[in-house]
Amino acid sequence: MKKLFPPIFLFFLLSLLALPALAKSPPPPDTPLPAETGRTTPELIEAAFQRGEIDRITADLLLATSLFDAANLPAEFRGNRPTDGTPVLRQLRRYRDIPAIQATTEIRKIQSLLAATCSSSTASLPNVISSTHFYAEYGTIGGGLTINDYLSNLETTWNTEVTQFGWAAPP
Repeated sequence: MKKLFPPIFLFFLLSLLALPALAKSPPPPDTPLPAETGRTTPELIEAAFQRGEIDRITADLLLATSLFDAANLPAEFRGNRPTDGTPVLRQLRRYRDIPAIQATTEIRKIQSLLAATCSSSTASLPNVISSTHFYAEYGTIGGGLTINDYLSNLETTWNTEVTQFGWAAPP
């Protein structure tokens, strides 16, 4: 039986193929690892918690900061994919009712950030308006929008999602 390649030639050929892989240098320290790219802010924060880099209260404070004071969120926790803030807000609401005497500095910061939202409001607002599918109570509206702009966008969304796409109507 005739050999096609002597063993030394095969060894030499495999060594040449392996050289480029051995010559690669590691990425610079500020380059995100592949596992850290394409993640949401809550995913990055939760990953840091799971690795033991931060504790739960710090993770929750970072989540609150990401929702209500994003400019002050450390860069390493800024995800590059959009996320839904509603589950995060729901998770943070457990801090609302902690009495001040029991609250740590971090909990008081979370409570302060939550207080700036209407998510826990139970008071009636001074103005009321209805559209075909929506009822809104509202106070002052800023940012150059009117309540009619807002309702128009809600109705457009309803017509796109429920009428055109055939999605289930919300309750």
